[in-house]
Amino acid sequence: MNESSVIKTLAFPNGRVFPSSVNSVHSLHFFGREFLISQSVLVPRLETECLVRRALRLSREYHFDIAMDIGTGSGIIAVSVAAETGITTVATDISSSALATARDNIRRHDLQIRTVRADLLDHPEIDRVFAECPRILLLANLPYVDRAQIADDSDIHAEPALALFSEDRGFACYDRFFTELHRKIRIHKPHRLALVAEMDPSQISRARSRIIENCNESGTIETFADYAGDVRFLAWRYESG
Repeated sequence: MNESSVIKTLAFPNGRVFPSSVNSVHSLHFFGREFLISQSVLVPRLETECLVRRALRLSREYHFDIAMDIGTGSGIIAVSVAAETGITTVATDISSSALATARDNIRRHDLQIRTVRADLLDHPEIDRVFAECPRILLLANLPYVDRAQIADDSDIHAEPALALFSEDRGFACYDRFFTELHRKIRIHKPHRLALVAEMDPSQISRARSRIIENCNESGTIETFADYAGDVRFLAWRYESG
């Protein structure tokens, strides 16, 4: 099937381009691999390959014990990173139907990736990872769309809202994520941690401030652009003591 025949490109007021899955999408290619896409997940965007590329670069520079893809959706990030690096990987999502799609893709690529139904970082399995793994790579592409940005477009609203929209101008999920991350770091004190996250370009400065002010950890914060030149990615690295 020709992907262009089933993916409709939509423009947001801030210039973001977003492909809609209003038509039935059976599969598409991402980072050189084919993935199954159901109506329970967002259609992966080409720009998210930039997140994967940075994660691979960090994996080459550091020796992580584990990678965790928070809000995995279809599993494209977890599968891509695990397949390219061989790193032990955990994929989480609050949606059981999204996790079912992720498991289909994990089996499709013959990988051993643990899936966990969790609300962001709130799960005993995630606590166990922080307690037992001193070097952790976190990957996040959480819901970050502000409903106020979107006109009354039936195509957009056909997407799973749980994976798309977030309150507080689209930043509520990330705001809570950073609060929970600070708590995990304070309790478990991992030796090395890196985060690569995708969000709306308008949220980058706020995310940087949350890391500096709330997480209160030393480290390096970098931002980088997608293929169109929009700065929508943040990479944070820190080492304890």
